[in-house]
Amino acid sequence: MALPKISVIVPVYNTEAYLERCLQSVVSQTWENTEIILVDDGSKDGSGARCDQWRGKDGRILVIHKENGGLGLARNSGLEVASGDYVIFVDSDDYLETDALERAQKRIEETGADACYYGMTEQWTDGTSRNGTPPDKLLYEGEKKIEFIKESLGREAHSNTVLFAGVSACTVMLRRAFLEKNGLVFHSERRILCEDLLFNLQVCFRAGRIAVEPRSLYHYCHNDSSSLTQRYRADRLEGALRLYHKLTELAEKEGVEPVLRLRIKRSFMNNFILCLKQEVRYQKIHGIRKTYGNLKTICCNENVQKILKEYPLNQLPMKQKLLFKGVKGRRIVLVWLLVWLQEKTGLRQNL
Repeated sequence: MALPKISVIVPVYNTEAYLERCLQSVVSQTWENTEIILVDDGSKDGSGARCDQWRGKDGRILVIHKENGGLGLARNSGLEVASGDYVIFVDSDDYLETDALERAQKRIEETGADACYYGMTEQWTDGTSRNGTPPDKLLYEGEKKIEFIKESLGREAHSNTVLFAGVSACTVMLRRAFLEKNGLVFHSERRILCEDLLFNLQVCFRAGRIAVEPRSLYHYCHNDSSSLTQRYRADRLEGALRLYHKLTELAEKEGVEPVLRLRIKRSFMNNFILCLKQEVRYQKIHGIRKTYGNLKTICCNENVQKILKEYPLNQLPMKQKLLFKGVKGRRIVLVWLLVWLQEKTGLRQNL
């Protein structure tokens, strides 16, 4: 009997330097019945040509060339043509463990789950790495799913642990029939920051069962300025707030907003830290006056102040408590200094 087919969707945009590593990890999987869909999202470097070269070397590869529309829409383009029984997503500057597909497929079949989440290893260019903390259980269904949703969404106020799979859509194998039945697709990250998180929560709410493979199967690589989180976005705070409101609406629709309220706020606060870091990272380009003005605008935002007013800041770990109390008190210089110190020391955890 033929093995089930797994569709591997790889959005590609200006990642020529890392594409070889990524695709080598995909074509070398111990699970061989795959279709590999490369979506060239209007790359301006040699990435598109590299995709075509790989198509010539491996008959399992399909290449889509499209105008640039962003990561979320590129994934949707892959979903439109996918024919596998299962689907996973791999970013083109990351890579998989050699047995990733086999382990995830085995787990999803053993449990009859619609989705199987697996661990992620974060890697930096200086050779350091870290793994998230696996959840307590390996299978969630019915009312128990809310436990996994909490862990996927964000940490408790007092916690400073690293999430198991984070918000990435690249740490889950999904039944394609499940996605089609529920009409699950991605929003554009140009409108909603961390569109992966919204997609994952929609998956979790609709899945009959959620399985967990506790091993780390995915390598998320912090490379250079090619990373979406490193690019300057003038509307980053607006995107984070749109995500916050979308998550709140989804939780209200599912009748669990009171249970998830603080987790959703903490998730926003993590994205808010990225907004602060962005301004500090670009201070040499923007200058002191503009950086101060941008930080002041961000910290004094009415929605930000409302969220912090409703959050138990005293329960946060010390560094985050100090930062957010500074934001709440509109102490812009203190906030700037705290973020600058973390950037200078290269700490891997949020403040």
